[in-house]
Amino acid sequence: MAKDSTDRNASTDTLRIGSMQQHGEALEKLAFSNILLTAVIESSPDGILVANNINKILTYNKKFLEMWNISPEDEASGINEKLLMQKAQALKDPERYVENIRLQHANSNKDSRYETEFKDGRVFEESTRAAQSGRIYRPHMVLP
Repeated sequence: MAKDSTDRNASTDTLRIGSMQQHGEALEKLAFSNILLTAVIESSPDGILVANNINKILTYNKKFLEMWNISPEDEASGINEKLLMQKAQALKDPERYVENIRLQHANSNKDSRYETEFKDGRVFEESTRAAQSGRIYRPHMVLP
């Protein structure tokens, strides 16, 4: 009887080890995917910001921060809708910009393209794409 119990325990241990190895391999693949995604986003010549359906910012690249003049201090305190609305005050028509964002969220399955003009003369062509559970914003500088 003791042998059956030992065999069962050994079998259970073998399954646990196999499961742990699979878990470890899955974590390695996930880490690699994350590194690859970050490299792709950071290599873009355009700004990129990804938000979910409730407008929570999920990720962005350094170019986005640079284009919108977001300081390291602002980034450290958290990139959120409130900060972006503050930055929108640098636009010629901040109300139109805010309305564009609201329309995009109301029509979450549609892509859009529009121009954003700054008081300092910069012009961005902004495109947004519907994503599985959010939006991808991509400002492209037209006039520096």
